[in-house]
Amino acid sequence: AAFVTRPGAVESVHDYRVATRRTRVALKVYRLYLPKLARELRDGLAGLAEVTGPVRDLDVLAERVRGERAGTPGARARSRVLLHLLDEHRDAARSQLEKQLARPRYARMLGVWTDLSSENPEPGPEALERSIKAFAAVTLREAQSVFNRLVAATAEFDDYTNDDRIHELRIEAKRLRYLLEFLSSVAPSTPVAEFIFRLKRLQDRLGAYQDLRIQAARLRELAGVQGAPIEARLEATRLAARWDSRRLRSRRGVEWALRRFAGATNRRRLHRIGPVFGSQGQQTIADSTGLYSLAASRRR
Repeated sequence: AAFVTRPGAVESVHDYRVATRRTRVALKVYRLYLPKLARELRDGLAGLAEVTGPVRDLDVLAERVRGERAGTPGARARSRVLLHLLDEHRDAARSQLEKQLARPRYARMLGVWTDLSSENPEPGPEALERSIKAFAAVTLREAQSVFNRLVAATAEFDDYTNDDRIHELRIEAKRLRYLLEFLSSVAPSTPVAEFIFRLKRLQDRLGAYQDLRIQAARLRELAGVQGAPIEARLEATRLAARWDSRRLRSRRGVEWALRRFAGATNRRRLHRIGPVFGSQGQQTIADSTGLYSLAASRRR
């Protein structure tokens, strides 16, 4: 994990977090087909998400601050002081991450991963084909379930939907994307690629909204730190107010993206994925139709 903790490892931390999230989703969805050791690994990966989060948040925050245009010499000076303060906090968060990754628990988790990876022998052609079909059926069933939940949540979305709920929808969208990418890994197909392309648009909206929320809150925390340079505190307060305003203006765009994604067009796209995986895939989608109809009826 040295590549994650080295200075400047911005994209490495991001890739590391994506990999752990994808693995956690896989270990949960396929838990009935995996040894008991998989549960221990999933719990350990949840802990890694917590310790890598502060480093990633500060990376993204510093990048956004650098992207803001400070017009006057005074504003540019305050921005430099704020960035220096963010670098200090990021170094402290990275030190904490290094300590966590050096703990015996992390070494044991790597051992569990090695055991899981080497436990199953290479299957023969027939066994491999059966495994892929079973894998596709389970994945499609879970993907349909997640999509149905997004449809139901979209039907309930209104001016009173709070930010925590929007964050939950972002997590659901990520889960759906990982499931579709799992399918694509065993049978690349146009229907899967089309659906992922549309899903990315929704993720962009949800992600931008959540990032503005988290980063403005983090700036307000920094603005309240006693002993921090006054220039940094002033700039943090100014940017937090600007980002809060930007986030509120983007809320309608989030609602629009949700309703467009949850519409009948994407329902048809999801149905076209089933036949790619044969009769089991078709039956999985067919079995989910009633659940979808129930969720969709709540929009009326």
